[in-house]
Parts: sequence; C-alpha cells; structure tokens
Amino acid sequence: TRRQVKASPRGGTRGLRARAPAPSRVACTIVAVIGGVADGAVVLDQLDVIVGLDGLDAGAQLRDHPLPRLARGEDRAVQVLERGVDQVQDRVRVDAEHDDDEQEPAADPGRDEELERIFQVGAESVVRVFPFGLEPLRLALIEFPLAAVARVARLFRLPLGWVRTRACRAILDADVVVEAVFERMDVKKPVFAELDRVVNKDAFLFSNSSALDLEELATVTGRQDKVAGTHFFSPANVMKLLEVVRGDATAADVLATALALAPKIRKTAIVSGVCDGFIGNRMIEELLRQAGYLIDEGASPLQIDRAMESFGMAMGPFKVADMAGNDISWFIRQRRAKERPELRYSKIGERLYKLGRHGVKSGGGWYDYIPGRRDPVVSLVMKAEIDAHRQEIGITPRKVSDKEIVQRLVFALVNEGARILEEGIAQRASDIDMVYLTGYGFPAYRGGPMFYADTVGLANIVNRMAFFAKGYRGDSWQVAPRLAELAKKAATFN
Repeated sequence: TRRQVKASPRGGTRGLRARAPAPSRVACTIVAVIGGVADGAVVLDQLDVIVGLDGLDAGAQLRDHPLPRLARGEDRAVQVLERGVDQVQDRVRVDAEHDDDEQEPAADPGRDEELERIFQVGAESVVRVFPFGLEPLRLALIEFPLAAVARVARLFRLPLGWVRTRACRAILDADVVVEAVFERMDVKKPVFAELDRVVNKDAFLFSNSSALDLEELATVTGRQDKVAGTHFFSPANVMKLLEVVRGDATAADVLATALALAPKIRKTAIVSGVCDGFIGNRMIEELLRQAGYLIDEGASPLQIDRAMESFGMAMGPFKVADMAGNDISWFIRQRRAKERPELRYSKIGERLYKLGRHGVKSGGGWYDYIPGRRDPVVSLVMKAEIDAHRQEIGITPRKVSDKEIVQRLVFALVNEGARILEEGIAQRASDIDMVYLTGYGFPAYRGGPMFYADTVGLANIVNRMAFFAKGYRGDSWQVAPRLAELAKKAATFN
C-alpha cells in the first residue's frame, strides 16, 4: 500500500492495508521522527524513509519533493508538532528559564497526559507497515526534533532537558533506534547516552553518522556490542546506498540485522570498518582537497563541475557541496585540523564560511541561488573572493584543462581507495565501487572508481600521480602502498 497513514483517536492507525503479505510474514513498523526539518512529522507516500535531513535545506527539499505529505489532523498535539513546517526558517530560541535541567517538575496529571499524547501522536502520525520476512521488528528512526521539543517546553513552561527525556521515552520499547542528529560528537554522545538509558536493554542502537568514530560514540552506552552505523546518503529517499559500519565490538546479529533491513527499505548495504569518513566520505575528502587546490591554481567551480559531469558524474563536487551545506564541511575541516594537522586544504573554503555562504539553504555558496529556483547561478561574489584569495596566497592563475581536472579528482579517489583496502576498512574493491555507484553518482558505465582504474591501467595512474607530485601541493600525491604494489606487478584491483 502507498496510502497515507493518520493517527486514530484511540492511539492506533487507520489507512493501513498490507500489500497481500504471505501468512508467514509479519508486519514491521517504522517510526520516523524527522527533526530540524520542522516541528512535525512527515508521512512519505512511498516505502523509503527520509533520515538525517537537516535544517533549512531539508525543509526546502521536503517542500519541493512531490512525495512527502504532512500528517494532518484535528488533534492539537499534531498541530503543535506540525507548527514549524511552514516556518522552517524560524530557529527556536528557548528562554533562559527553559534550560537543560532534567529535574522533574511538580506532578500535574492533566499536563502529563497531554505530553504523552503529543509524543505518542507525533510518532503514530508517521507509522508505516510493510511485510518483513525475518522477525517482528519495530524500527524507530529518530532525529530528535529539538525544535519541536523546545516548543513543547515553552508551551508548558517546563525544563527543556526534562521534556527531551520524556520525548526519548516515547520510543523506549523500540527494537532498533537509528540516531540522526547533527554531525558532532558532543551532540551525538548525550543522545546515545539517553537512548541507552531509556530504550529496552536488548535494543540495537544505530547511528547515521557520516564520519565520526563509532567506537568512541559507543563508549557512552552499556551495550557496545549492540551499536553499529547505518549511514544513509542524502537525499535519503533517493540514494540507494546504506553504509553499514561495523565496530570492533559490534555483534554478528547486530550486523546481520542492519544488512537484512537494508533491502526491506530498498537500500544497497555495503559494510565498512571504522575510520574517519568510513569508505565514501573518506575518499571524497581527497577529491575535495584536489578540487580546492585546482581553484587555487586557476580553475573555477563551474569548470570543475562541468568537467566532472562530462566525465559522467551525476553532479559536480561544488554543486554537491552547496546542497549538502558548506557549514558542515567547515566543521569537519575544523575537527580534522586538530586530529590530523598534516592535512592541508585550500583556504578558499574559509572565506566561503565567513561570508555565511552555506549553500542552497542560505541562498548562496559556491554559486548563487535565486528564490524559488534550485539551479545554481555563477556568483560574481565568489569570483571576486577567489581572485582575492589567489592574490593573498601569491598565485598567478594558469589555464587548467578538463582532462587534468578529471584525472586529479578521480585518481585521488583511487589512491585513497587503495589505502582503505590495505587497512581492511573495505573488504574488496568492488565494495568501494558499489559505494560510489549507489551513493555518489559515479557513472555506472565506468564501473566505479576502482574498476575504472583497472581499465586505465594502474601503472599509468602511478606515473600520472608522479607528474602531479611535481606541481602545486605535490606532497598530497603520496602513492598508496597497495596501488604501487599492484602497478609494479601489472595487476588490477578487481
């Protein structure tokens, strides 16, 4: 069924009709609470689930997408949770008296009953049921709608921390919880600690983190063997990839559950070990570093995007960065500057951040964005900033060919992929290829970055990298040992 689901006054659901499941199959309930997008719940008119959408960009995606539908109802609880949908740019500022104090206020049966209705209806208004062939499984996809919680706290004049705890308890009987809050460890750890405290002791805790250390995150729980990563790719209702991240302590049944769940929500699961960025984002970071260096040397964001799109990529790296949010990449660079000071980036990204050009959601990033349209427009502001940046670092721009752009960006992916294989983060080269085919828009007819490298010839790639090592930021072209070894043997990744 693809009918919309609404909460019933009796706490159940109506409009649910399983699509003729076999008698041996059971219903799997998905509870999705999407925060940052709005103060309310979103029902999707499809079986896929949106997770990890953040802030204004997510709000724009939801408004523009034909599939999402709001779960409307007369109940005031639903209205309270929905209120921010049409005001997605209104950032909630909680009054000083509504701090994170978790001290329980004086008992008030009427108020407590109303709170329970708010949290319960908020969950039930996004319930979907579909056949699941393994075992009964209730999956709570939580982005902890902090804006909604803050509004409830203000509405009832209650401590924010106490209200957040009550919201957490609304999912205490879930068997699997997927956390998808903002990509910072100091934000994720308190959520994981709270989930560990309130959900049932056998529940699995999955994180939608795109780069953070899963094992460090698991240390705040008493169930490290029940923690895994499930990294959905944006936009999650479109992209088929699900990176399943296995920590050293992750139990086999937890990993098996994540892998079995993926095809049920029409995702392709690829297992990754724990490292900064896992498989996909660790590799793309090297591509983005080279893209920044190319800007320094004389290429423009438009030229780089067009070159990569001509190669077959679904979208160029700077368009992707604007959609994902340049503020997020800035936070990642700040973290890596402390953890890996040897990594050097172009400083043009710092100028972008200081100007508040966070991408589509702010109306400008590497490109300008006209209200009501999502297609990028060449930015005269950024052209002037790039010119000033080159003068500041003492570089006279040179003509960069499209061929050089493609080689530097793709070979950077290949080199880091070889390191990932060597470290055992990915089990095989084809896993890396599948990550890029299903999550990053790599052209299918080229087979993925590692397969493409085999067709080019690994020795040819090593020779070209040696040439690039003589140029600007040449120290970034250290050949991975696995790549050098295979090239010497005239062997291939696959």
